[in-house]
Amino acid sequence: MKEWQDIPGAGRWEEVTPILAGWSAERKYRVHTRAGEDLLLRITGADQRPQKEVEYRRIRRFGELPFPLSRAVEMGECQGGQSLYMLLEWVEGESLETALPRLAPEEQYRLGREAGQFLRGLHSLPLAPGEGTEELTGRRLRKLARYEQGGARVEGDRAALDLAKTQLPLLAVRPAVYLHGDFHLGNLIFTPQGRVGIIDFNRQRIGDGWEEFRMVQAFDVPVSVPFSVGQVHGYWQGEPPEAFWQALAAYVAYNALGAVDWAGAFGPAKVADMQARCHSALADYDGFAQPVPRWYREWKGLFS
Repeated sequence: MKEWQDIPGAGRWEEVTPILAGWSAERKYRVHTRAGEDLLLRITGADQRPQKEVEYRRIRRFGELPFPLSRAVEMGECQGGQSLYMLLEWVEGESLETALPRLAPEEQYRLGREAGQFLRGLHSLPLAPGEGTEELTGRRLRKLARYEQGGARVEGDRAALDLAKTQLPLLAVRPAVYLHGDFHLGNLIFTPQGRVGIIDFNRQRIGDGWEEFRMVQAFDVPVSVPFSVGQVHGYWQGEPPEAFWQALAAYVAYNALGAVDWAGAFGPAKVADMQARCHSALADYDGFAQPVPRWYREWKGLFS
């Protein structure tokens, strides 16, 4: 018996295709129904119920935003109560990561602005009663300590370490908002209508909205600087304040160094990849002596 066969309505599904991409431990499937509808099915252990109920409730809330995204459809039990399932709307299209290089710089910038506008809308949603920021500073400082004591240090990392260790505790008091939690090109779709579709909300949480932009340096800039500049402009509806850049530099420093520590569990090739991304961040931020990255300084005037 397939693990999804006792889900209500599964008898009306015509095709169920496993999705193998991604880092999530959940099992994922693309569902095509006899009515011609496409859905995303995610299945996880029943022990994850508290977290998944929060996730589902928040995704329903995010669905209020006027953007193409994986809206929540249904959640329940399957496999006789041993597992939980979540059905979400399928966002049709191609990963922006592969689509952007074929597009003109002006179109890349336009799509970046749209992505930034989505984040602005998401961060503007009022929190539900009783919701607040998860305390992450201690965990992050421990990750930096593991990196500092490990054997995969990146040359010239001292200023980045000092910046992250000094600034992260200060940034913990910034206003709390809903976060996508993993906002980068790999989780964005270029839809057939030429819009930005947003997927993979399974790392959503509450925290500092400015932190969402830490992924731009590692994952978006290598693919498209115009998109990256557009994302900043779309979020701020123009030029961001200096305080944003100062905070982002600390988040990027943490992300670059922490990713090297994280990669250790996946072998030398992944460590080397994260070290290369860290070198790029050090170069763009002039060794973290400069809060505004080089890619923004050099390109912003072309799309203002």
